[in-house]
Formats: sequence, C-alpha cells, structure tokens
Amino acid sequence: MFESIAQSDYYILILFLVSIITGIVGSMGGSGGLIITPFMIATGLPPQMAIGTTRVSSVGVWILTLLKFKKASLIQWEYTPALSVIALIGGIAGTMITLSIPETWIYTIVGIVLLLIAPAAFLKKDFGLYQNETSSLKKYAGYFVYFLVSVFGGFFGGGAGLLAIFTLVYFMGMKTLQAHATDLFPWLLLVLVTSVLFIWHGQVNYPYIAAIFSGMMIGGKIGASLAIKKGDQWVKTFVCAFAVLVGIKLLFFTG
Repeated sequence: MFESIAQSDYYILILFLVSIITGIVGSMGGSGGLIITPFMIATGLPPQMAIGTTRVSSVGVWILTLLKFKKASLIQWEYTPALSVIALIGGIAGTMITLSIPETWIYTIVGIVLLLIAPAAFLKKDFGLYQNETSSLKKYAGYFVYFLVSVFGGFFGGGAGLLAIFTLVYFMGMKTLQAHATDLFPWLLLVLVTSVLFIWHGQVNYPYIAAIFSGMMIGGKIGASLAIKKGDQWVKTFVCAFAVLVGIKLLFFTG
C-alpha cells in the first residue's frame, strides 16, 4: 500500500513536506526521527538505509538549532565536554551493535521508560521549570544514563532525544529548555560521526537527501523559534505529550 507512494511523481515533494514536520518536532525537543524514518521504511526503503539517510540529512537541522539556542544563551557549557565524549562513545557503540541486538527489545525498553517517565514528569509541577541544585553522585548517575541513551541514539535514535532531555532535567537539575539546548552539541557530534559510519557502509540514499535536508532546515528554524519563544512550561508540555505518543508507537506499532 505505502510502497506505491514511492512510485508517485510527487514522492520527493511528499518527502520534503514530511521532513518539515520532522524538523519542527525535532528542534522543539520531540523525536523527529520517529516521523521521517518510519515513513521511508513504510514506503519501501530498507530500515538501515532509512536510518542512515535520516542521520546524514539531519546534520543541517542540528547545526541550525544549536546556533539558535546558543544565541539565546540557554546552553549549560560546563556539561558539554563530558556529554560530548559520552555521546561519541555511546553513539559509535550503538551503531556498531545495530545488527547484533533484536530491535524489538530496545523499542520495548524505551517505550516502557517513556510511558513511565512522561506522565510522572508532567504531574510533578516544578519538573523542568526551575534550575535545581544536584549532588555529585546524582550527576555521575546522570552521565551513565546519558551513555545508555547515546547508545540507543546510535542504534536507532527515535525517542533518544526525549530520554536525553529527561536525563539532564532529573539528574543535572536543568530546566527543560536548558536540557534541550545543552544536549544539542553532544548530539550533533553523535550525528556527524555515525553519519560517516552509515556512509562508509553504503547505507544512504543520496537522491533523497536534498529534499529531507531542506525540509528539516525549514522545520528546524520554525520549531527552534517556537520553543525559545514559548518557554519552559510550553516545551515541557510538548515534550511530555510527545514522549507518550513515542512510547505508544514503540510498544505497539513497531516491528
């Protein structure tokens, strides 16, 4: 059924429009990869190639979003070095074990975690709205959890951005917008390095990249501006709501 869409003369245009939505959701702290990647898989692209094509095409939107949040002075730079190293190691590890672990296991685990965390975070009124003091022990625990999230980010990516935000808010005491902004640079490094791996292994559909890249850039600019303008409460609500949708998708509509 969906494979016929790829044969349409308008497929590139459709891909462009889906990429705009992906860029908006991703730059606001959602999980854009769970929009564009499943769409390409449903229309006939092999899963690894769909993931690789999305990964390479998303480099631009990560750079654009990072620059927007940097300008707004929301990035907590003291965390950047450690998070960057962790993201690189975790991302590479996740990409390399893609073929050795059943994807359904990962989807189930992440889906359950999101469905547990999101409602709790939403109901806790001050969660992600104020910057809080945190202990050294809690920070170290946060770095370990961030590593696990990075492994999943390299493995597939869908839902990883949401988990990263929750991790930085809970363990590092950041506000929601600060967590999203601080996660951007480490995640950009993860995307760049894992993109090289996908290119090296020939898992990129180059004809689709221009449409996805340009669509994500437009959507990313819109989404980042909305997030900064609306503030922590609005972004927290969006992230929690989207996390529930992602959790449901991973548990019941994947595989």
